[in-house]
Amino acid sequence: MASRSIGLMPAFLAFAFITISAFAQQPPDYFHFWNDGKWISEVTIYNQDTIPEQDYFLVKKLEGMTAFREEWKIFIGDGEYVDATVTRAYDKASKKWSLYYVDDVSAQHWDSKLLDDKVYFFKTFTFKGMTFYSRQSWSVLPNGKVLRTIDRSEDQKSWQPRYRQMFKRVEEKSVGQEKSGRVIDRSKYRDQLYGFWLGQCIANWTGLVTEMDKIGNIGDIQTGPFYTRDDWGKPDQPSIWGEGQPSDLSPTIDFVFRDEGEVWGADDDTDIEYMYQHLLFTNQTSFLAATQIRDGWMKHIKAEEENYLWVSNQAAFDLMKSGALPPATSEPGSNPHYDMIDAQLTTEIFGLYAPGHPEVALKMAYLPIRTTARKEAASISEFYVIMYSLATIADPSISMKMQMMSMAENARKHLPNESYPAAMYDFVKSKYDAGLPWEATRDAIYQRYQVEQADGYDITSRKLYCNGCFAAGINFAASLVSLFYGEGNFRETIKIGVLAGWDSDNPSATWGGMLGFMLGKYGLEETFERTFSDKFNIHRTRQNFPNSIDDFDNMAEQGLAIVDRVVREELGGSLDLKENLWLMPDSELTSQLE
Repeated sequence: MASRSIGLMPAFLAFAFITISAFAQQPPDYFHFWNDGKWISEVTIYNQDTIPEQDYFLVKKLEGMTAFREEWKIFIGDGEYVDATVTRAYDKASKKWSLYYVDDVSAQHWDSKLLDDKVYFFKTFTFKGMTFYSRQSWSVLPNGKVLRTIDRSEDQKSWQPRYRQMFKRVEEKSVGQEKSGRVIDRSKYRDQLYGFWLGQCIANWTGLVTEMDKIGNIGDIQTGPFYTRDDWGKPDQPSIWGEGQPSDLSPTIDFVFRDEGEVWGADDDTDIEYMYQHLLFTNQTSFLAATQIRDGWMKHIKAEEENYLWVSNQAAFDLMKSGALPPATSEPGSNPHYDMIDAQLTTEIFGLYAPGHPEVALKMAYLPIRTTARKEAASISEFYVIMYSLATIADPSISMKMQMMSMAENARKHLPNESYPAAMYDFVKSKYDAGLPWEATRDAIYQRYQVEQADGYDITSRKLYCNGCFAAGINFAASLVSLFYGEGNFRETIKIGVLAGWDSDNPSATWGGMLGFMLGKYGLEETFERTFSDKFNIHRTRQNFPNSIDDFDNMAEQGLAIVDRVVREELGGSLDLKENLWLMPDSELTSQLE
């Protein structure tokens, strides 16, 4: 088979490839790097000989499963190839991976074992009366390429290298795409949209336990020392409106879940986004008009009884009832709360509707943001929209920490350098880079922006209720603490967000939604090693929707339909229904990030 002998393995294959952290059982996300698309062997070494012919693998992750379906074209020598169908799948009962290989003459099942943090597939073969054993493994290299190894043994003790292959994923031009483009799997995206709603609910309801427990010690309302990491799992302390009583959601500061058979409740972190998605879907548009926003608010928000609106949202709603239309509803002369937190927790979802195209997402979110926000508060809201749009094309071959840092640095470019949000970003990032504990950075934020009123952030001088604990600025700074120090880890990001202080459910819900999208439904279930309720009670806080109790599957389907329209009408892309893919050109902004 060999075309030439190289004697020794090339230096690049001597890399110390990335291994997965030790697990008691095989991790279900072990093959997180095995992305949909076409993979080609750049180099194949067989018994120390280099094979010039390339193997081709077409990979597709199966919807709703921890499994991959693959079509292989394998070189077998003398100019011949064999076609094979392969499925690799994870069994949740046994906590093990299996690989099933079928070609025109053979059907093989490869069982697996976890050895030294690597999943190996094993198979016993008999040839001419002799028994031998094979094992193969797959590992991701630091450059994102994948190393496949096949070893052989006669006694299962001493293993000899048989194959070494390095694969790279290739992007092919699709029909109708003149420039280099992007291919996105709709089935995977649907799972990610489900993960957005689930992740946001987990983070929202966990954050509600500590909402407004800790806001500092300026003015009439003083709450004592801020929480630290040591307070996780400890008794919750009363909020500023708790009348001396801790949260009724949880006696301790811990994650709040809803089990299968229970129902997640809507809250102001999820219900306005739900309404905007409903309006986009029912109006069959990518851009909501001012009258559509006004009519949606008037129909779905209660006018008299408890309506779960505060500060700028409530002021905008009152202005709508008086006949005003967005963006007049956030005009500083009419809405004194234009710089509060409202828009940044109601519009992030627009980033998910324009995958990899933040410039389009910002256009879609422009009027919804300015329904309640102006000036710096609008810029902060746009920062989150950009983060969400960039999350849709994050590179899974690099660590979540690196993904977060890259996304954040690129979203930072949108903040005007002379503004206090830009100064806050740079300040928090400098403390993180200096290695300070997150608590020290949070305390430094309080000192700099609420005590000293630096960088033009003058909320304290305005003597607002709770010293502006609802303000966009201070909560933006707090959100950066959990973003940077959480380093892309869902659990740690939410823990820090919940403990950081101020309006703690809002930043936590924002990052919970974004990281939930990146992980998807099954990634979240694997993160917590459990399943969750998929039911959502929108009528807890809003009214007049077709389904008072909706579910995340339906909500994800609606989001998918909106993306379908945006891809075709706004991104210049197309929908491949046969392969269930979106094909779209790259954004000039995101192509610069590659």
